[in-house]
Amino acid sequence: MTNNTKENNSKQFYIATANLLNFANPDRIYYENAPAYNNDEYEHKLRGISDLLSKAHADIIAVQEVWDSDALKALAVSLGFKAEHVVVPLASNDVSSPYT
Repeated sequence: MTNNTKENNSKQFYIATANLLNFANPDRIYYENAPAYNNDEYEHKLRGISDLLSKAHADIIAVQEVWDSDALKALAVSLGFKAEHVVVPLASNDVSSPYT
């Protein structure tokens, strides 16, 4: 008889990390020398990131370069997460925010 107790009781979770390359809401200026995304560009970026991250099947996703919390929440929802579980320190939806 083999001891499968440890194998059957072990739990795994997966973490993915991604640089979202200036992920911002449409019409948000995130750098003075970079144009804001229009609605189509934003939707295209959202779909592309969502398609890529969905293949990771991650339970936790850590990201960089997020300017707007609403944009990250939209991404999380597209991946099947709940918006209220998204933590976005220092990102905001306020274009005058000193942090973003």
